[in-house]
Amino acid sequence: MNVLIIKLGAAGDVVRTTTLLRRLRGRITWLTEEKNTVLLEGVKEGERVIASGNMLIDSQAQLQNVSAPSNESPPLHDPALEMTETQHATMEKYISAVAEVTAALARDDLNGFNDAKAKLPPPPEGLPQLSAVPAADLGSARRDFLPFSEAVANYSMPVRAHLPKLRVFRCPMTNALGKDLPENAKWIQLSDKLQNPFFGREMLECGTEVK
Repeated sequence: MNVLIIKLGAAGDVVRTTTLLRRLRGRITWLTEEKNTVLLEGVKEGERVIASGNMLIDSQAQLQNVSAPSNESPPLHDPALEMTETQHATMEKYISAVAEVTAALARDDLNGFNDAKAKLPPPPEGLPQLSAVPAADLGSARRDFLPFSEAVANYSMPVRAHLPKLRVFRCPMTNALGKDLPENAKWIQLSDKLQNPFFGREMLECGTEVK
């Protein structure tokens, strides 16, 4: 995964951001003011630093160098870089709880789904709540879960570098779950083995990982 860190302001912002490097994996590129580059001397292998003034020389060429290869998704804004340690812990706890809800649906376990969603902690800012009202059947559970799952997956994609076990998958057939539901809906897992929560055992391995 490619990570682009943009810190153009105060030197203190650059220094505080370096504490997050232990959570990141993949190739890291820093974009900062030239005066701050001295703070990043001795960056580890796989990292590089670009002074913002150099962008003016050939901005298009620089952007092409910073962007991900064509066979990967472009870099996404990573909200985790702006989180405190407490906010990081809250995010990880929430994603783990959502993964439990997802896994219950993949097992066709209605009682497990209702129990897991009742235990969901408050969501991070910007994410919807999943109704705590118990679902009457697996069909309604999956229809209610789909838009929530899509929102959580979209939130999770840019923070995957901080959670090595986190995976995002999509299913091409989710529009079959009900009227006005989209195809290619996404879900999250904390394991590599694809387990489709939208169809469960009927089509447990239907889907692809979103890189």
